Amino acid sequence: MARPNLQVALDHSDLPSAIKDVKNVGDIVDIIEVGTILLLQAGDQAVKCIRAMYPDKKIVADTKCADAGGTLAENVQKAGADWTTVICCATIPTMKAAAEKIEEVQVELYGD
Repeated sequence: MARPNLQVALDHSDLPSAIKDVKNVGDIVDIIEVGTILLLQAGDQAVKCIRAMYPDKKIVADTKCADAGGTLAENVQKAGADWTTVICCATIPTMKAAAEKIEEVQVELYGD
């Protein structure tokens, strides 16, 4: 059985706070998630910064993409993300378009 991955979510509203917190755990986690609010507040600079700090970690950009999957995935991939997320109500073509531009797509499952 493979060892499970440990992921931390940087669900911060500003980049300095996220950097402060990720310094405490970044070396021991497997995956670092740049949270949705952090992406909205700091843009791709948040992904670029975390990638510069942790070049060997998996980086997830939690975009919760609902539309324009290919464009959004390509943008965060260029910034340094390995994976992105799409919201569960996104269309299959949106999910497939995102998957063509980035290593992996996670589908956010929640609600009823």
